[in-house]
Amino acid sequence: KNMNQLHTGLELSTAFQPCQKFRLDGAFYYGYWKTTSNADADFKYYEHPEANKTETLYVKDLYIGDAPQTQLALAATFFPIHGLSAQIVMKYYDRFYADWNP
Repeated sequence: KNMNQLHTGLELSTAFQPCQKFRLDGAFYYGYWKTTSNADADFKYYEHPEANKTETLYVKDLYIGDAPQTQLALAATFFPIHGLSAQIVMKYYDRFYADWNP
C-alpha cells in the first residue's frame, strides 16, 4: 500500500507517401515509468496473529516493467496493384524491464 508511480513519455509518428505505390511510416516512443515512493506491506500470520507486522518495501526509483519504455518502428509499404500491398516492418525495443509485484 502507499506505492506511487510516475508514467510520462513522448510519442511521435509520421508517414510519408512520395507516390501512389510507396509509403514510409515511422514511430518513436520514449517512456519514463518509475515508482516515486516506497511501500508499506502488511504481513499476516494466521496461525500466530501476534507476529503480524508492517514492513517497508524499498521500491522507490525502480522502473515499472512489462512493457518497453523505448520503442522504434519503421515500415515501408508497397502498393503494386489496386487492392494489394506488401509491407516490410522493423521494430526495436529497449529498456524492457521485468514485471514485478510487491
